[in-house]
Amino acid sequence: MGILSNLRRGNASKGVRAFSIAVVMLGAVATAMLSLVLEDLLPKGDPQALFDPKRLAILVAVLLFAGSAVWLRYGVRQTSGTLFSVQVLDEGMRDRTQEQGRNSRAVAAKKHMSIRVLHRWLDFETSTANDVIDLEADCREAGAQLQLLVNTTPDDGKHSVAPVMLWPIAMAVGGYLPARTHDFRMVELPTQPGEKEQQFELPLMLEKDLPKLAARAEHVEDATGERIGVHIGLAKFSDQFYKHRFRHFRAAGVRTCYTISDSDDILISENHKPVFTGEELKRLSRLVTAELFRIKEEHPDDELVVFANMPKTVAFAAGWQLMQYRRSFYRNTYLMHYDSWTETYVPMRVRSSQPTTGFTVRQIRGGAA
Repeated sequence: MGILSNLRRGNASKGVRAFSIAVVMLGAVATAMLSLVLEDLLPKGDPQALFDPKRLAILVAVLLFAGSAVWLRYGVRQTSGTLFSVQVLDEGMRDRTQEQGRNSRAVAAKKHMSIRVLHRWLDFETSTANDVIDLEADCREAGAQLQLLVNTTPDDGKHSVAPVMLWPIAMAVGGYLPARTHDFRMVELPTQPGEKEQQFELPLMLEKDLPKLAARAEHVEDATGERIGVHIGLAKFSDQFYKHRFRHFRAAGVRTCYTISDSDDILISENHKPVFTGEELKRLSRLVTAELFRIKEEHPDDELVVFANMPKTVAFAAGWQLMQYRRSFYRNTYLMHYDSWTETYVPMRVRSSQPTTGFTVRQIRGGAA
């Protein structure tokens, strides 16, 4: 302990060098002693022989085993690829993926993947002005850093992205992913006890292959404005917004609204959160992309107000796909974020083409729709 104390008080670099030299010397001594032990365990049958067949056979077997292990490790690394952990959250938010122990680093270790980390903590309160949470510069910076990470990462297998962020931010950052030159997988990290991560291939839907608009237009009685409303509700449980959607849309100045939802059965956990498989997430990303694009195409000059409840990977994939088309989805589009502290919906600006001023909508509970 006295030696360690002296090293701590002295030059740390010299201390590290001294320990490194000691480790090398001790390693050499250990190797020499091991050779003496093995010589005793494997004596020559003929003391005059230059080579002993048994020793030679063991040496060849060990070399083959070591070479196979190195080759296997290289092959695993080549096929496992790289996981990009992309997190953008408010300073006051909890990262529930960390609480479940199934965060991006644990997933990467389980699948023998390399990992690249891009984590940002923002302050929504100081970024709010004119009834808009303006995060456009932050999303642009995160997207540029993601591009840099992707373009400077070796192609050692398939790239995967594990986003942890609110859905408007996920749509914005997803639009920066340069996935045309890479095959990507999306990784949905679990946020509830007992869940596992889900993965799906990032699909590319050409504009000419997008299906026609399936969501039905509904008229909002006593509308106070001329906006177009969209509710993305990817959940089978009845939430407060869906029950009172017409009142929410009316407060947002919406005259015509659309609801994008999934009609298939979805497993519901104890906390009433939908549990999606990888294939379901892939299908939902296609659904959201096609419906949003067709709604924007149907109302190119109208202001769009989007309320959403969807997985972060679906929003990320939809954000990337929408950027592949000629029509600008974000122009005159409000993406509404629910602030649980004030119980209001506030527009979140994540792209430069979005409006710089907005409005708030208070959460409506109880009463007639």
